[in-house]
Amino acid sequence: MSYVIYFDESYDNTKLYFLQGALFCPHSRAIHKAVKEVKDNYNYVDPNGKSLEAKYNDCVSKWDFRVCRDLIDRFIDSTAWFRCVVIDIDLIDYEKFGKPSESDKIKKARMYKKFAELLIRNNIGNVRNAVLLTDMMTRTPGDQFIEKMMEVFGIPNPVDGRPVIKHTAETDFSLEQYHTGQVCDILLGCTLGGLVPPKMKTKLALINYMKNSLRIPSFERDYWIKLTRHQKKILHPKYQIWFWTPGK
Repeated sequence: MSYVIYFDESYDNTKLYFLQGALFCPHSRAIHKAVKEVKDNYNYVDPNGKSLEAKYNDCVSKWDFRVCRDLIDRFIDSTAWFRCVVIDIDLIDYEKFGKPSESDKIKKARMYKKFAELLIRNNIGNVRNAVLLTDMMTRTPGDQFIEKMMEVFGIPNPVDGRPVIKHTAETDFSLEQYHTGQVCDILLGCTLGGLVPPKMKTKLALINYMKNSLRIPSFERDYWIKLTRHQKKILHPKYQIWFWTPGK
């Protein structure tokens, strides 16, 4: 694999926000190797010697914090970049995503797919033959999300015959072969934590570390919505938040 997009999702327990995040990796082998080096450095394995999953939600000890912190550093040093869409759940009108006769489940699945499509389309540029890997789907099981994404991005370009995305799969980011996706989980989790601060000190420390390392003035809507696309590109090339607004 060369160009890989890792896609993940998150929401807070109070149901204020729903987030989708994508880690775009032009050189996926290099960042995969960097993730492995971090885990090897800290012997980040369980009692049976199996590689542990680095997750924002599981950042509960100094050991976890150091691993997640170093993974953020490796992300910054890599050619990868991260993009996130934040959806304020109170602003969603599910009726706009389907017919009155359709179930809420179908409308939510269509909404989920639409935001994912916009997030990827607006950030992938002129890339061809990319691979899209999603973590295990929990929000919309059985809704043919993978198939729908291939319908959108798997169409061969009329000029060179190559699609934007050549392969999409639902994977398990806890497995070592997909562990770059754990970087996406950490960045996405810290973003949500920046909006809805956790009580745990290790998570707060990780959020602040990411914020300072990436020079993010704020996670809040008021900061990001006033920036133009060009300003975001100049100020925040590695990390950007898009706050969805109804009607746009």
